[in-house]
Amino acid sequence: MAIKTRRKHTLAKPNVVPILDAVFIFIFFLLLSSEFLNIKEINTTMPIVKNSSEVPKDLNPLNLTILIRNKSIIVKTGLNLKVYKKIDLKNENINPIDQLGEVITNLKKQHPTETVVNIQPVKKVKFKEIIKIIDIIKNPSEGITGFNKIVFDSM
Repeated sequence: MAIKTRRKHTLAKPNVVPILDAVFIFIFFLLLSSEFLNIKEINTTMPIVKNSSEVPKDLNPLNLTILIRNKSIIVKTGLNLKVYKKIDLKNENINPIDQLGEVITNLKKQHPTETVVNIQPVKKVKFKEIIKIIDIIKNPSEGITGFNKIVFDSM
């Protein structure tokens, strides 16, 4: 009689290499197709909301602009830059710097809260003349505080 031997069937291990290859290729394409954005954020606070019934205090700001030319100094005011005073530099009867001081003093008396002056000199004006005009703007006369913020805008 023949003895039947039973063979143990061993389970075959699954081949996971193709699946791992597919997963790595999928990750590779996923990384290549994604967009890397550099998002920047500015931290700010919310603005204070005021009632629209409030009327601004100064409906007509001074907006003082001084044009310095070779032959004259032109003082302009207002939003539409109307000529307030034109000072002739070639006039020998009156000192133009003193005359500018009087104009600045009058404007500062009328608008005591204004602090900004826009100066527009031409390129040929001497630096010493600009410094004299800045001194008059900052200190127009005794007891009056001048304009302390000066903005240059060359022409």
